Amino acid sequence: MNMNLYGHIAEKYTPRSGYDPGSKPTYMPILDEKASTNEVASWYDWWRHDGQVSHILFSRLSATACSQLSGAGATHHLRRTAQELYTELVNIFGGTDYNTAAAVHEELSQLLFAPNRVHDYITCWRTGLNQLCLAGHPFDHADSLQFFVNHLPLGSTYDMIRQQVLFELGTAESSAQLPQFESVVERVRIVELN
Repeated sequence: MNMNLYGHIAEKYTPRSGYDPGSKPTYMPILDEKASTNEVASWYDWWRHDGQVSHILFSRLSATACSQLSGAGATHHLRRTAQELYTELVNIFGGTDYNTAAAVHEELSQLLFAPNRVHDYITCWRTGLNQLCLAGHPFDHADSLQFFVNHLPLGSTYDMIRQQVLFELGTAESSAQLPQFESVVERVRIVELN
């Protein structure tokens, strides 16, 4: 974070390359009714910086990812720190153990393409594949392509993509000759847009 706001999501301080006060965790100031003007100003300043960090974390999320956060769609204001948001994002999207990875793998294997929901289908696959890679349990490339195209809807345009990818999978002599996942996604997106 170039704005020196990393402390708002830091869990512990580890001075790897010298002293950096911006890497120390920061905590919300606690106020009571008798707080001084300086304490109130410090509180507002902390929340302003924390809001910047939360915005950085939240602004790049897709609508699908946002809907998975607690409090999504709530009508009341939910104040939470950037650290709480970061922790929730890691819990949802950063599966780090084998059981979580196995559950994500199973979910992707059974994921179905809903009509007119191509963006959600692609987003779920991208998110799941990223989770598995980050967890150290990547989805086999050939299997991911096969599951992805096999769950496309039936219809001549999607059938052509499915047959083409399955043919490429069957004739590839090595994994280097397999189509890239993103190139298959792009074919699906082109069909959906036309």
